[in-house]
Amino acid sequence: FKNWKQDAHSEGGTRNPLIVFYPNGIKDKGGIRNQYSHVTDLLPTTLEIAGIKAPEYIKGIKQDIIQGSSFQASLDNPKAESLHKVQYYYIFGNRAIYKDGWKAAAAHLPDSFAVKQSLGKNEKPVASNFDTDVWELYNLNEDFNERNNLAKKYPEKLAELQKLFDEQAKENNVYPLIDWQDVYNRRIHNTGADKGKTLQDLVKQVTKPADTETAK
Repeated sequence: FKNWKQDAHSEGGTRNPLIVFYPNGIKDKGGIRNQYSHVTDLLPTTLEIAGIKAPEYIKGIKQDIIQGSSFQASLDNPKAESLHKVQYYYIFGNRAIYKDGWKAAAAHLPDSFAVKQSLGKNEKPVASNFDTDVWELYNLNEDFNERNNLAKKYPEKLAELQKLFDEQAKENNVYPLIDWQDVYNRRIHNTGADKGKTLQDLVKQVTKPADTETAK
């Protein structure tokens, strides 16, 4: 797969294997399943297997709705339909949207490494612009490791998925988008005695030569 952790736009950053050990319930020992699932499917699957209904209240606190769908059916049937149809991904500007085997994704630059290097050189990082990120399109049912970008071939499908990402982002409070520049320039979590100082200011503060008189 392309790329790695934190690359929410690539399968290399989001796709992980899962081993389910359930000797009393799985007849197909060592079987492989390829239905689409997400980490949020683990809880509803466990509840269904255990025959437990999620409580509406815990200690008097009303619980949020459970995200995800059960994949219990696939444990018995390798051809069972995946119930998880739509899923968005987002990490520091890198983002993607999945729907029924199709995936649209956009890498966001500059990444954390570029920002770190500019800070180390005491340079101002290149300004980020989410609107200039390039979206790609993949059919994961036919191209599981994202080798064939279909964005130019199916622009209507890409536009459909981009619209879906925007809807999912609004519904799940993803906006406003933030990236590594927001972190390093302390636009978030910027409180207390160091409020208003950039990360470069803080680095200078902790690396400046010690005051010998104060040290005494």
